[in-house]
Amino acid sequence: KRNNYGRYENTFFSGGAKYSLLRNLVMQLSASQSIGRPDYSNIAGVITINDTNFTVRLPNPELKPETSDKYFASLQYYIEPAGTLTVSGYELNVKNMGLGTQQISAEEAGYANEPEYNGYTFLRTSNAPGTRKIKGVEVEYSQQLVFLPAWARGFSVFGSVSRAASDTPV
Repeated sequence: KRNNYGRYENTFFSGGAKYSLLRNLVMQLSASQSIGRPDYSNIAGVITINDTNFTVRLPNPELKPETSDKYFASLQYYIEPAGTLTVSGYELNVKNMGLGTQQISAEEAGYANEPEYNGYTFLRTSNAPGTRKIKGVEVEYSQQLVFLPAWARGFSVFGSVSRAASDTPV
């Protein structure tokens, strides 16, 4: 029988600032830190054996929490009388990103000397090594159609385009 104890305490900072560059143009900068703890069943759950698909799913007591630092910047232009055009960008740095279910060897799973599990695939949740960097940009437009006749003034149009890219394919 194996016992594993762990503990972690963290302090997370976040904050931001807005500044009016011009009457209709606002700049926003912010940064934040966060944590995503793994699901308890992935750390200390039960071993599930599927004899139909020949798989064995195991918990992973070595899973670490995901931590991240996010940096965000945007420019918001207010269109008179009731619209906005916004351009935003961010960078997200994630340490110990969860990879989902990964295949491991019978030896890693502790089944190397169990001949009844020959041919089985052993699976467990794991963390990615190192830190993943994700960058993104978004352009948004929103306009209330206040120039329409009174019965149609509640209509608005909006749209956005975004792009995100990771330094490592996940």
